[in-house]
Amino acid sequence: MNRQISQEEIMVEAWLKDAVRVGLCHSYECQPRAFELITKKKVKATVQLKTKKKVVEKHMCHAHTYTADFYAVLTAKGQEMLRDAFPRASLIPDWGAGILFIDAKGTYTIQHSQVQMFSCNQKLVFDLFGTWVEKVVPWNTKGKCLFKSTWCPEEYRWKKNRKVPTLTVKGEACGTVEAFMKEVTP
Repeated sequence: MNRQISQEEIMVEAWLKDAVRVGLCHSYECQPRAFELITKKKVKATVQLKTKKKVVEKHMCHAHTYTADFYAVLTAKGQEMLRDAFPRASLIPDWGAGILFIDAKGTYTIQHSQVQMFSCNQKLVFDLFGTWVEKVVPWNTKGKCLFKSTWCPEEYRWKKNRKVPTLTVKGEACGTVEAFMKEVTP
């Protein structure tokens, strides 16, 4: 199935690549296994054949699944240094194993129902599997975001095709991964 990748997912993936490069993350995976939140439902029904009645299963609804955008395995150093960036995920026992599920979201969505659906899926995943899916807004000019609380990936720091290197708005507002590593050394 072909799916569209959002700009936010591309930004988070660039951030994860930097995290792997500097040793905060062992590995990451895009679109990991799906969580089956509700199994498909069938009911038994009696069907009249020509000469007898037969009990058959009738389909009522499909299973409801949820797939996070990213699954990352953090190093011990990454767990310590990124605790403040992922406040709720760091409270879960999975954090001790370095497991982090991320769902990349934008700051504004026209379809309010998508935000409500994610919130319900997030709660169901936590209730059924004990795993927290961290909602991550990679960039927000006015509020909190992943880049401001950690670093801006290098490919988003600089404007393209300039004679003189010029920082982007993201680059001006956020530090580098190297500066983050020096600043938050455990």
